Amino acid sequence: MGKSDPVIKTSSLSTTSSPPSSDFRTIIANNSKLYNLSLLPLNSTNPFFHITNSSFTPHKPDITIHSQTAEGPILGVIKLNTLSSNVVALGDPSKTEQLQWERFQSMKDWTHSRYEFEFVDGESGERRIFTWRRTRQGFWDDQPDMELCENVGGRSGADVELGEVLAVYKGCQGLFSRTRGRFHLKRGWRVESVREVGGVGMEIDAGGEGEGDEKEKWGDWEVVVLLTGRGAIETARRRSRARRGAAGGSG
Repeated sequence: MGKSDPVIKTSSLSTTSSPPSSDFRTIIANNSKLYNLSLLPLNSTNPFFHITNSSFTPHKPDITIHSQTAEGPILGVIKLNTLSSNVVALGDPSKTEQLQWERFQSMKDWTHSRYEFEFVDGESGERRIFTWRRTRQGFWDDQPDMELCENVGGRSGADVELGEVLAVYKGCQGLFSRTRGRFHLKRGWRVESVREVGGVGMEIDAGGEGEGDEKEKWGDWEVVVLLTGRGAIETARRRSRARRGAAGGSG
């Protein structure tokens, strides 16, 4: 049996708990300016990535992920559209003439509890399909808890069977919390990128969340996981903001 979408809990308490197990690496999402974020490994002050949100800036991607800081190289972008499909791409749109856009699609039109994207396996050339599935969100909360799984059999759809959990996002709902949430990515699990040039390449400490000599390679796969995860969170944030605006206007 595949995983079914659970009943969505409505607790507004912080859910920034420990990773699901030691098999997962933790990346903390801290507030930066406005709705921007710094993504840091646990127990570190050095950001790996920076997320820029451009909700009100015309002709710019809605979400941009940079290396380390806002001034760092652009690694990928998402465009969120109200009248057409959302799309995601790796690379810098200003420097790459043939950026490969991929769909980033809500599979549940009313609940928006599943978002699906494709990633081309650089070793097999196969297009593999993955789903961010919401596991919790209160009605007034501006971000969900989610888990990422691969679609079993490479099938697309709102109710397809999902495989093992590859990443988890736990959101923090506290108004004055600097930490917005935590990503937990499965250690050692990745899909090699098809990109021969321009791909992300970095080595991070793989031991003890900041301690140890072993290095773990990170690249396009980890970037697309964080980027699409933020895309699903941003769509939820915008819907929550719209609900609060509608409630305020009806008073």
